Amino acid sequence: MTLDTKPEPMGWKLFLVDRDLSNDEIATTFAEIFEITEDDVMVFEEVEVFGDNLSDNIQLICERTLVKGDFQLSLTIYLQGYELEEIAEEMGELEIIGSFSEILACNCLILDPSKDNLEDEDSCLFVQGLDNLIQEVYIDPDTLDNNEYIITNFNDESSLIVQELLKQELFWKNTDNSEFPYSLEFNSTFLELRINDFPEESLYTLFIDSISVYNFDDLPDCWQIP
Repeated sequence: MTLDTKPEPMGWKLFLVDRDLSNDEIATTFAEIFEITEDDVMVFEEVEVFGDNLSDNIQLICERTLVKGDFQLSLTIYLQGYELEEIAEEMGELEIIGSFSEILACNCLILDPSKDNLEDEDSCLFVQGLDNLIQEVYIDPDTLDNNEYIITNFNDESSLIVQELLKQELFWKNTDNSEFPYSLEFNSTFLELRINDFPEESLYTLFIDSISVYNFDDLPDCWQIP
């Protein structure tokens, strides 16, 4: 991206969202996070050369791109000026993306800050709200060339979310779906149990907000199944 009338902006790393958002939703949320006005934010389908057409009051530019797979939207933000860069530096990427996720009630995916790019490693960070645990997840590298981001699993037992759920007393409810016969709401999270083709596959798969996270055969003793 080139800006003829502004200093070189700071581009952010890959930032994916699991649902489509309107330009107004994106602008309002970033304005709230950075404590600026909505008029200070511009959202575009594709970032181009703005030149003199870029208003002097614009402090944040966001490029939105539709993607496929478990996530629907890719966002890249460009901060204009050192004041916002200082705010971003003080908050940190995880706090900013966590706030974005919490305000819009969506799940986000970012590249692990220790990695240079997604092609180097299929491990990313799954962000679900500001106060929830941030999980390492794995992206299928074979789908990246098609701009498709598919989570393969949540690193099984190493996932802190899964470990916590396995220790929780959960009261599952029946559904009308033979493939997903049990579900429940837990801490604003939708959980589902899928029955698989056992013994060729694990008997159960746990889904969190429609994403497969854990395969297993034996139900925890603390889970109550009708």
